[in-house]
This record gives sequence, C-alpha cells and structure tokens, in this order.
Amino acid sequence: MKGFSKFKFDANELANESTALIDLLKIGEGISLKENEHLSPALKAAPNHVSIIASSFCGVNKPDLIASEYWILDKLRCDFAVCDSRRRKFCFIEIEDANPRSIFVERKPDQYNGLMGRAPYYDWSERFEHGASQIIDWIRVLHDAEKTDDFRAHFGPANRFEAEFILVIGRDEYLDSAQKERLTWRTKNLKAGDYKIRCITFDQVVEEGKYELETYTVAANVAASTHNQ
Repeated sequence: MKGFSKFKFDANELANESTALIDLLKIGEGISLKENEHLSPALKAAPNHVSIIASSFCGVNKPDLIASEYWILDKLRCDFAVCDSRRRKFCFIEIEDANPRSIFVERKPDQYNGLMGRAPYYDWSERFEHGASQIIDWIRVLHDAEKTDDFRAHFGPANRFEAEFILVIGRDEYLDSAQKERLTWRTKNLKAGDYKIRCITFDQVVEEGKYELETYTVAANVAASTHNQ
C-alpha cells in the first residue's frame, strides 16, 4: 500500500522498546518532553508500541502495515499511520509534547475564577486544540476525496475504508482526577463527521505496552508448557 512498510509484531523488540520508553518518561520526576526532540524519535524507534496504539485504542486488530510521517493523500502529514490490510482498517496518529501545560492551562484568575475563595479553572491548552484541529483537517481531506481515483489509489474503495484517529499528548502525572475525567469524556465524545477522535497520554501508551508484553509472555509460557507435556 502506498507509503506504508510491512510490519510484524515482535515481542522481544517490544520489551526493548518498553525499557527505553520507561526510561525516557521517568515517571514521577516531573520532566517535560518535546515532540520533535524527544517523543517523535522515541516512537519512530518503537514500532511495536505504535502498532499497540492502533490495536488497543483504535481497533486495528492485526496491524501489518506502518508508516511514520505519513502524507494523507499527499496533502497533510500525520506522525504515524497503521493499517490492518486485510480489513482495510486504518489508524492515523498525531503526537504532541508532554509537559504540565500540554493538555490543560490555568485560566487567568478573576472574580469568578481562582479568587474570592473560588477554585481555579483549567482550559484546554492551545497545544491540545492544535493537535485535535490537525486531525479534523485530515478527516476533511479524506471525506472530500472519498469518490476520487486518488483516494482509491491510496486506500482502496471508500465503501471498505475504515479509520480512527488519535491524539497522543501529555502525562498522567500532570492531571488531577477531575482533569482525567474531562479527558476521558472528551475522548469518548469527540467526533468529526462519522469518525471518532481519541485522546490519550504517553503514559497510557507505555502502560498498554507493558500489558501486551505481560500477556504475550504468559501465553508463550503456557504454549511452551503444553508443548513439553
């Protein structure tokens, strides 16, 4: 498929990727990570984790094609794209930075917010809105091109095309319980046209990678035990 490379899940490589990503995130140390300097290179070196973003959060059950810096119809670029070629299910991924202001920013105090005994209110950050807006533009471009030869050349017939879109941004440790609930609500309800836009943190990516690795290890041990009986 145009612009994609073949991919096969590798549990051993997943283990190496997991170690590197955990070391990068340094959970609990309050560090800030930039998209281009830290996070994009880290995920380019972690294709199994990119595939897990697609399979665990976007329903791409058997990812076998992957691309980084993928140009959608040669017009707009996403950070990563993943595909299950048999089912024609795609996941398009946008990543942003990971710092205390990536997702929410405190509204300037006034008489209704943060003053006179009122708790401060946090707005969605400019960075978050920028990432979500980029995804909406991808969806518009795809929707407008559905009946064109260019669309069919990239993705096959439109009536077989399925896609989900995801924004990976921020850190769990910078969110309180109320903010986590707001993020969860938004990822359940954010749509553009017929397409869902999901929003997750980098910590969720790492946790899902750890879960997949543990699951694979248990299954491999059971299979080995059965074979030896």
